[in-house]
Amino acid sequence: GAARRQGFRTRKVNRGKPTVPRCFAVGAGPDCIDAGQIDRVLDVHVGTTVSLSDLTIRNGRNILNINDTDNEGAGIRNRGTLSLDSVSISDNTGFFGGAISNRATATLRRVTISGNTAGRYGGGVYNMGTMTLTNATISGNSANLKGGGLYVNVSATATLINATVTANRAFGGSQNGGGINSEICAPGCVKDPVTTLKNTIVEANPTGGDCGGLSIYQPSPD
Repeated sequence: GAARRQGFRTRKVNRGKPTVPRCFAVGAGPDCIDAGQIDRVLDVHVGTTVSLSDLTIRNGRNILNINDTDNEGAGIRNRGTLSLDSVSISDNTGFFGGAISNRATATLRRVTISGNTAGRYGGGVYNMGTMTLTNATISGNSANLKGGGLYVNVSATATLINATVTANRAFGGSQNGGGINSEICAPGCVKDPVTTLKNTIVEANPTGGDCGGLSIYQPSPD
């Protein structure tokens, strides 16, 4: 049976894999991993494949100096291959990517990303790799600069299918994408990002005077 200890139970994510904690509540509820605003919740390393389903990930915290190499992803930092299905990621506080930072490959289905914050970019998601979101909701997230819901960096790829991006905020100005910020190349760089929206709603994402919240932005050359 599942071991209970200090308010948590443990279970195996996949057969033969290490156990992870899940929040325990009387009356049986969805599995969750709660970091208690102490540290990042999950870190997916290079060369690792992780699949998670029917799970809540919440209360991660990762606020570090801008020059720190470990300042991405308070809920999940992905540098491997990540698959999420029926997962809620909420109430995480980070620097780049409140809920998720992705530098490799991430596939998200039936995911809700809500109530997360970022000190700079990507209140919900900070994408530097290849990401697909299907039947996803990104709502109520905020970033101090760009991409309240989703930030797509130069050379990254993001595809949203049957998704809703709403009620997110970016406080960096009217061109910083309360909902989505997709940052195109400055002169001399190699490749623009590809951001594809299919049957997707992006609305009511306040950012300065822009209530639509989709910003295609070209940074100035350094």
